[in-house]
Amino acid sequence: MTLDEEIKPIYNGRIEDFKWIGFGSGSGTNLEACAKVRPPAYIFTDKPSAKLRKLERLVRVPTIVLNGYEACGSWQKAQGNQDAEAEYQRRSDDFNGRIFEALKKAEGEMGKPFDLIVLGGYMRLVGKQILDAYRDRVINVHPSKLPVRANGGKTQRVLVGMNAVYDAIILGNAATASSVILVDEGVDHGEKIVEGPDVHVDRKVFSGNNGMREELTRTYASFHQLLQKMESDWPAITTALRFIAEGRVALGTMKRHHDEWRKVYIDEKPQGYNGLKLR
Repeated sequence: MTLDEEIKPIYNGRIEDFKWIGFGSGSGTNLEACAKVRPPAYIFTDKPSAKLRKLERLVRVPTIVLNGYEACGSWQKAQGNQDAEAEYQRRSDDFNGRIFEALKKAEGEMGKPFDLIVLGGYMRLVGKQILDAYRDRVINVHPSKLPVRANGGKTQRVLVGMNAVYDAIILGNAATASSVILVDEGVDHGEKIVEGPDVHVDRKVFSGNNGMREELTRTYASFHQLLQKMESDWPAITTALRFIAEGRVALGTMKRHHDEWRKVYIDEKPQGYNGLKLR
C-alpha cells in the first residue's frame, strides 16, 4: 500500500508495558468494562464518593482523588453571571493543574508515562495542559454516531453534548450508536476511532397521539441510553483500548475527512470518517 502521508501509532511499545489511567466521576461501569480487557494502572476521580471506587475490578487499583466541587464550585450556579463564570474557569484551570501534577507524580512512581487516558463517565472538561501533554492519548466514548452537516461552508458535527440520545430520537433516527473519539479542545470533536454496534430505537413507543409525548420521550431516551451503554458503549470502548494497547491503531498526519479530521488506521488500513464499525 502506497501512502502519501505519515501514519503514527498511538502506542507502539510492548503490550506488557502498556499503562492506562481511567478518569471517572460516577458509577464507573465503562471503566470496569475496560478493566476486564486490561487492568488500569491508576484511576482518577474528582468525586470522593464516586461509586466506581467500590467496584470489584477497581477497588484495589491505586486511585487519585481530588475533590472537583470543592476546588471549582458549581458551574450550574455560575452560569449567567460573567464574573462567576470567570472565577469558575480560573478555579477549573487551577484544578486541572493539580490533576496534571498528580499524574506526573504517579508516573514517577511507575517509572514511565501513561500511554493512554480513558474518560469513563468523567463529567469535567480536561484542561489544555493535560491535552497538550497527552495529545492523541486521551479517548472518550460519546453516545452518538456524531454525523456531520454543512454549516456556512464548513462541516460540523451534530448530536454532540449531553442530550445526544434524546436529540437523535427526536430527529427520528432509527438507531443510535456510540463513538470512541480522541479528545481535543472541541466539544465531542476529535477523530473517531471506533463506532459501536447499532441500538435500534423502538418507534412503537411514540405511536398514537399521546399528550405526554415529551415526558415519554425523555423517559424512553434515558432507558435507551442505558441499553446503549451495554450494547454499544462497552464494545466500542473496550475494542479501542485493546487495539491501542496492541499497537494496532495509528493516525494520519493530514486532515482528510471533510478537511477537518485525520484518518484513523487500524492494522495499517485506513478507516472512513466513522472509524472501525462494530456489528
